[in-house]
Amino acid sequence: MLPLEDVELRILLGNSIPLPEMDYDDENVESEYGLPEAEAALRDYYFSSLTYNIGKEDFQYECSSVIDPILRYPLEDKIELCYSILKRLKIVHDFEFAYKPDIKDDNDVENILDLVKFIEYDCEKLIIGIWKYIRPDSSRVNFVLYCEQNKDKIFSELEEQIETHYFNPFITDFLKTYEGDKMIKWFCKQSERYETAIKIERLKE
Repeated sequence: MLPLEDVELRILLGNSIPLPEMDYDDENVESEYGLPEAEAALRDYYFSSLTYNIGKEDFQYECSSVIDPILRYPLEDKIELCYSILKRLKIVHDFEFAYKPDIKDDNDVENILDLVKFIEYDCEKLIIGIWKYIRPDSSRVNFVLYCEQNKDKIFSELEEQIETHYFNPFITDFLKTYEGDKMIKWFCKQSERYETAIKIERLKE
């Protein structure tokens, strides 16, 4: 996969400039439609749309718009994408596994994709589950202040959620190993995202 800046340049130029030392005969053999450059640029566009938007407000939209075509690519391409996602998570969220994940099949790919979606936006069940048991005294909560003042309580409930609910192995490792202050910051940001759902859940009690 090309570096992000090269991918974007090729897309902007309509992929019209041949790459040096490219064997077009070999490329055409591997091409599904006989347009290897265009197909490679489209793949790179899908992949970069996912990785480049990690940490940005429109990630969920970008992810949902490219995830279906991404899943149709060969396994080796998706594995390469997954390692690019992990590098981007390190840059944007300063998170990396204590080991190098062995991504070898479609199940691993799905778990990595679920991990990045979980970190970015798809963690509502966990966040609401924690707030359900924290039960702040006030109905109006300043999330930033409350999270800073109640770290131990949040971590205790987080551990409870990990023990009582299933998360795929990569998500579990993220929840267990993400550095404390960064985890609180992430939890606070996601709590603000789900503020309305949290309030509705509290009204049910």
